[in-house]
Amino acid sequence: MNIRRLFFTTLMLFVHNVFAQVKESDLAAYLMVYFKDESHGLYVAVSQDGYAFTDINKGKPIIAGDSIAQQKGIRDPYIMRGKDGYFYMVMTDLHIYAQKQGYRSTEWERDGVAFGWGNNRGIVLMKSTDLIHWKHTELYLEKAFQGWENVGSFWAPELIYDDIAP
Repeated sequence: MNIRRLFFTTLMLFVHNVFAQVKESDLAAYLMVYFKDESHGLYVAVSQDGYAFTDINKGKPIIAGDSIAQQKGIRDPYIMRGKDGYFYMVMTDLHIYAQKQGYRSTEWERDGVAFGWGNNRGIVLMKSTDLIHWKHTELYLEKAFQGWENVGSFWAPELIYDDIAP
């Protein structure tokens, strides 16, 4: 796999015991989540050493972006394991070739001059107990928060766990 040509986000599931509540001795591999411009889908690869990764689905997406995202594509996936043992993933809801793929009649949903790549106003949130079965929801700032109707761009999101938050 040519990692340099891929835009990807990695998370090594080799995290601190307190954060993931998993014993270091139980961890067996590194996990990488990423996307490709060609499909705008979600890809996963694993590694024993954290350097050489192998796709788990023969180079095909494990989840098609058009099945989970309003703009029919995802980018910038980020994954983490929560204290509750669940896996959480967040990604940008954006398909930069949606017009070419027939998902919309214009290059962008909003005025390209005013917003350009800032046409993505949402993210996809996912949750899983086993990395195979995922539940997902979409979050759009302009719908969730009054006054955010003209948000420029909402992309490359990451997750944190806050022990103090209620």
